[in-house]
Amino acid sequence: MGDIIMTRDLPFHVRAGLMEGNLGLEVTGQSLSGMLSGMERDLIVKILDEHGWVQTKATRSLGISERVLRYKMKKYRLSP
Repeated sequence: MGDIIMTRDLPFHVRAGLMEGNLGLEVTGQSLSGMLSGMERDLIVKILDEHGWVQTKATRSLGISERVLRYKMKKYRLSP
C-alpha cells in the first residue's frame, strides 16, 4: 500500500460516478490533499462571506476555534 489513493481503491459506486462524470468533480490529476485543501478554502470563504467576515460567527458555523480559523486564513491568504 502506498500513500496515493488510486481509482481502483475507491468503492464501486464512486468509480462508476467518475466514469460517467456524475460526481461533479473534474479529475485533473491533482492530489487528494490538493483537492481537499481547495474544497476547505472554498468552504471557509463561503462561510465568511455568509457572516460578513465576522470570524466569531464563522467559527460557530464551521465548528472550529478562532485560532484554527486564523491559521487557515493565513494558510490560504484570505482577507476581507
